[in-house]
Amino acid sequence: MGFSLSQLAYFIRVERNKRNIKKALVNELSVIKDSLSFAVSNGYKLPKDRLPIITEVYDTSKGRLASILKPEQLLIIQRAYAQIKQVGLPMSSGATLFRGYIELAGGDHVIYQHDLKEDVAVLQRAIEKLS
Repeated sequence: MGFSLSQLAYFIRVERNKRNIKKALVNELSVIKDSLSFAVSNGYKLPKDRLPIITEVYDTSKGRLASILKPEQLLIIQRAYAQIKQVGLPMSSGATLFRGYIELAGGDHVIYQHDLKEDVAVLQRAIEKLS
């Protein structure tokens, strides 16, 4: 009887941890989506105070996500965060991918040269898959 109760307690703890990680991912993705949506509606400009784009939840738990998420969830999450990493960095000269931001001289904004609507759509799909 004691063994069964300890196993049940362990199972409940593991399931709660999985739910918490999913909720944290949804919150993180929602904040990022809101920032990029703001940039879309603001001429692809983003205030510097919305940078850096924080991916702490994903970065600290990506090793465990394969055991927490379904394959289709994992696929969209990996794609979303790959795109987030690109748009969250300054665009480097000579880059073949035109993702990332350019700092405006003397301003308190950065500007994006690519259409962020695709990035926002990927983030929305990722949020929906996790919800």
